[in-house]
Amino acid sequence: MGIRLKIGRVVTGDARTSLRVLAKTTAAVQNLAEDLGRALAAMDPAFEARSEAEIERECQLVAEVKPGSVDMVIEISPPPTELWREYSRPSLGERVLRQVGEFMDAISVGNAAGLQEVIPEADRRRRVTRRFTTALLDRSDDHIVQWSRVDGEPLRPIYRPDPEIVERLIGSGTTPLEAEADKVVVKGRCVVILGKDGSPGEVSEWLEYEVMSREGTEPYVTDQVAWRDRLFVLEHQIECPATIEDHLLVIRYEPLGIRAYAPTRGAALRDFAEEFAFRYDDYALARDEELTRSAIDLKRRLRELVKEVRSAITPSIGSSPTAGGLRS
Repeated sequence: MGIRLKIGRVVTGDARTSLRVLAKTTAAVQNLAEDLGRALAAMDPAFEARSEAEIERECQLVAEVKPGSVDMVIEISPPPTELWREYSRPSLGERVLRQVGEFMDAISVGNAAGLQEVIPEADRRRRVTRRFTTALLDRSDDHIVQWSRVDGEPLRPIYRPDPEIVERLIGSGTTPLEAEADKVVVKGRCVVILGKDGSPGEVSEWLEYEVMSREGTEPYVTDQVAWRDRLFVLEHQIECPATIEDHLLVIRYEPLGIRAYAPTRGAALRDFAEEFAFRYDDYALARDEELTRSAIDLKRRLRELVKEVRSAITPSIGSSPTAGGLRS
């Protein structure tokens, strides 16, 4: 079994494909496979003994690309033979690949019940769904991503759903996105020839209007991160750039590999806090023998950054993660 992806431009006849679109799409599928692998390891007794390193290894995807195109078949990387001789365990990777197809099918057709069947746990479903859908292309993009399960299905497009559809797909039991104004400030100019009476004449030049700034793109600066009942107090203040990508606000902290995508700043800050907490739990609290070399390095950075973890019932005055932690 595999997942077929075909990436191309909407305008036919143009054989060029954006590397940004290619990298973003394939990374989204790889991240989805690993997220589903973690979900299975957390809730299915057949896979509960998997360490983080084993999940990453067993969910590693490979692509067989047809010559001269970006039309690929994504499959699970063949495991080392000795691994299965030694453990004789069920294949997490093959199970995950089936779920990748089920997940993408649910997103494509807006099947909330199907999505809930793939990821029953509400908060994990919200996190995985938002992470995947924010990486998808918008319908206004000049590229298109098509996909199918490799069993004779025809290719069909998959786009980023509207925010209200994402919330319906995620379903009950999760924290909904708050309504938040997202004002766009547009700047541009055009050059015209004026008549003798001062009235506009023939337009001599147009400069394309572009978004120059947007409310909420100030850096996120904080010395603490609050998630649910925990407050992560940091050794020093961190500054996280906030940018706009594909009509979404992105708040990132590269030393920990955190990138929170959301339609509003409030939602992005909440996703940032959730991602921070997940990384602390998955890496900072794990034993070295359960982690890959790069994961051990991430564990070290987390432990050096977090001074203490305490109750978040009464956050300290002076830093307000939920308010944005803006720099004055």
